[in-house]
Amino acid sequence: MERKYNYVDIDFAVRVLNHPEMIDDEEMRVWLRDERHRRLLEELRRVREGSLRAVDRQRPDVNLEWAKLSRRLSRKRMLWVYRIAAMTACIGVLISVSWLWNHSSPKEEVPLVMVVPGGEDVEHGGVTLVLNDGEEIRLNRENEALLMQRLPQTFKVLSTDSLGGLVYTPRQLMGKSEELHTLKVPRGGEYFVILDDGTKVWLNSETEFRYPVTFEDERRVVELSGEAYFQVVRDEKRPFIVKTRGLQTRVLGTEFNVQAYLTDKVNVTLVNGRVAVKVPEDSREILLKPNENALYSQGKVRVSKVDVMKFISWKEGYFYYDNERLEDILTELGRWYNFTVIYEDLELKELRFQFWADRKDTFRKVLEHLNEMKKLKIEDQGNCIVVCR
Repeated sequence: MERKYNYVDIDFAVRVLNHPEMIDDEEMRVWLRDERHRRLLEELRRVREGSLRAVDRQRPDVNLEWAKLSRRLSRKRMLWVYRIAAMTACIGVLISVSWLWNHSSPKEEVPLVMVVPGGEDVEHGGVTLVLNDGEEIRLNRENEALLMQRLPQTFKVLSTDSLGGLVYTPRQLMGKSEELHTLKVPRGGEYFVILDDGTKVWLNSETEFRYPVTFEDERRVVELSGEAYFQVVRDEKRPFIVKTRGLQTRVLGTEFNVQAYLTDKVNVTLVNGRVAVKVPEDSREILLKPNENALYSQGKVRVSKVDVMKFISWKEGYFYYDNERLEDILTELGRWYNFTVIYEDLELKELRFQFWADRKDTFRKVLEHLNEMKKLKIEDQGNCIVVCR
């Protein structure tokens, strides 16, 4: 039987939930790098919150919360969890014991918050497709007929809300098209597109992505402002080139992330394969290996080995920060939840935190987690938050 969660993991997760201030920052940082640990922590956190809500309703039922958890885990994994629960009940790490401890001490009422995708938690205009002639089409079911009508005859494009993306499918024995399309993803949104050659591209919030309807014979060139994750179909005769402000990335076939928002920095993070980055004014190319990141800033490129999950967690559906500046954390969260930030003390921007959250969580829930850090206080003022000590 595969044991996803062992006694040590469950014990550590419970200590993180109950007494995070007593755990060494470096120890927590290393533990949270494992995706299984992050998943376990979130599952136990939800069980505890569900138990507290049951207390508020005067119907405490921890077994019910475990039953909810069991529907998310496989039967084999749950058998192991229950065995761990039986083994550890005597020494106080069972979640029900944690719940009783929390209930026995004074605690503010836990608000009931419906968990919805971040994109539904903010108001925005939706993803827009800009055609070659400048016409803009909102990508939703109501406009699918218009979309199909306005597409070039050489291609068929599928658009469904469930996929949240576009699929460009070349029709055989048809001529090439020189048209360019642009996808605009607003704050609080994300999107997915499969290009002419089969390359898959995931687009993050506040991103513009420009690409040809049909790639040319010699090379495949796209332009990006914002953030995107690429799975490039290998084609040795036609290199795939991503142009961003100040930096150009060339690949043959690989998976990588490009972050190029409107700042002075561009990050290219390689997951697997090989890519080469270059500054347009410089003829030299810098080759990246898997788990390496190229940071472009002030005309220079610096390569370093990184934890790639810090850069691609958004594509996997969560936020993950490991010893990151508060300003960088809130800037990214602001793109997803559509808020601006006011700092009462500019020194607060430099505070560093380790933080993890599901992108489906509401902003209110994420705000509660941030305020649990105790180094600062964050107040919600609608579309703006105020950070103070």
